[in-house]
Amino acid sequence: MRLRVPTHNAACLVLLAWAVWLRSGGCPSTAAAIPNYVIRAWQADEGLAQNTVTAVLQTRDGYIWISIYSGLTRFDGVRFTVFDEHSTPALASSRITCLFEAADGTLWIGHENGEVTRRRNGRVARVEVLARWTSGKILSIATDESGEAWLLHQDGLLARVRDGLVLEPETGGALHLVMLARTDDGAIWVSRGGRVSKLEHGILVGKNKSRPFGRWR
Repeated sequence: MRLRVPTHNAACLVLLAWAVWLRSGGCPSTAAAIPNYVIRAWQADEGLAQNTVTAVLQTRDGYIWISIYSGLTRFDGVRFTVFDEHSTPALASSRITCLFEAADGTLWIGHENGEVTRRRNGRVARVEVLARWTSGKILSIATDESGEAWLLHQDGLLARVRDGLVLEPETGGALHLVMLARTDDGAIWVSRGGRVSKLEHGILVGKNKSRPFGRWR
């Protein structure tokens, strides 16, 4: 994985390595096998707003963004800056569940209550969610091959931000197992209940590409 760190401080690399290692259930033996790296734990005592991390993202400018259940934290290699409902009223909620950076540098922020916020050119604004679904966590956000932003709901539904189009992927027998992955070319893959589907030009397709199964809700 290629990492970009702010030129004024390379400590961001240390935090990112720690955060990814911690969230992935890494062990000291794994870390020790990587030469020339040191793992340092940053917790509340070191300035992190909360010890429970829900997502970690390094944006193109080198900053590391950390989402927690009490807001959004930006790390510049030296200090933590906290954004929450009090310091940033435009933030839809302090309980953040996912982060995504689009190609244009927009930072997309998903919340536990189903709301969405975005940060563009230093300005934070709430995004109207037009999808007609019940409230619930936004698990993931991604953009497709045309740059359209999509939201993954905790129920496994996929919604386009622009117009609220909701697609319902087929599901397998693994209940409550929902994931999203995006390739560099903008292909979005959704796993729901153990069955995988792919978003192609606004339509979800499964194993048989001639049988689309996305639909309006």
